[in-house]
Amino acid sequence: MTYIIDTENAGRFDMGISAAKYTKYIVQTYPESPKDEYQGELGLPDLRINPHVYWGKGDWGAAITGYYLSGQDEDYGGSNYAVGSHMEWNAQVSYQLPWDASITIGALNITNEEPEQNSDWYGWEPFDFTLYSTMGRTAYIRYNQNL
Repeated sequence: MTYIIDTENAGRFDMGISAAKYTKYIVQTYPESPKDEYQGELGLPDLRINPHVYWGKGDWGAAITGYYLSGQDEDYGGSNYAVGSHMEWNAQVSYQLPWDASITIGALNITNEEPEQNSDWYGWEPFDFTLYSTMGRTAYIRYNQNL
């Protein structure tokens, strides 16, 4: 879902959110096997949300984007293993240069959020590398030149 506002003096604003809610995650290994429900268990968050706000005016642009994963938990062997929800924010500012190029300065994971961890479940790798990044806050500068 996206909402766009074009203003005469303040520029163009693009605000939106995309979300995915998994209501079922059923696995059946073989036709004669039972169907197992895994929705919301560790490694399978049942909700993912990506909000964004983009702004542009003239040669300038800016963006804030987010990445959310719901918490997950799993009962195994009489114990409950869980990780909390996770939210990361990214931000950037860009400028269109007069010689058909642009420069962008930004940062990923600006609040330096660490991955949700549970070493009791994941062992020596205390989090799911398929869901979470190990990079932490990462600043960048990008130069694009059109030829």
